[in-house]
Amino acid sequence: MSTNWTVVYVPAIDADDVRELVAKRQQDRGERTMPDPDYLRGRGAVDFAKERWRLDLQPSWTKDALAALAADSSPTAQRWAEVMDLAAATPERFISTEAVAEETSLTISDWRSACRTITRVLPRYDGVPEWATGSHAGKRVWPLADISGRDIGKKDQLYVAATREQAALWLEVR
Repeated sequence: MSTNWTVVYVPAIDADDVRELVAKRQQDRGERTMPDPDYLRGRGAVDFAKERWRLDLQPSWTKDALAALAADSSPTAQRWAEVMDLAAATPERFISTEAVAEETSLTISDWRSACRTITRVLPRYDGVPEWATGSHAGKRVWPLADISGRDIGKKDQLYVAATREQAALWLEVR
């Protein structure tokens, strides 16, 4: 489940208390908490909104499709499975290509290769959704949401994240 945000005006003297209350309630629900106010200054609010939009846009795979990916012994599938494990451990956190290389056994080259070849692997799995609109209409959806660093004010590389729903399903099949 993703968080839908709305603007609520509160007296400035109460703002910190309201922020703390919202963060606590989000943590209790297992949701990502609102970013630090310092992050939201400047480009931060826009970049955060872009990340949220990208996660909200990401359709989930079926449990059967995820199980097929997990069971696939091809190098591409095994690389994606390793990154899925990483992403599922911290849903909604966008992970850079460099971080994938630091936090898994993959090299940057391994991960880039897996990203280039995943589209050839996806037809093997039933239950992989297809994009309904946009430039990717009719193409199968990757198992992780992806965004370019230049689109979110970060270093120019690919960033991937698991939605909460996708992470939960992945953890069930692993």
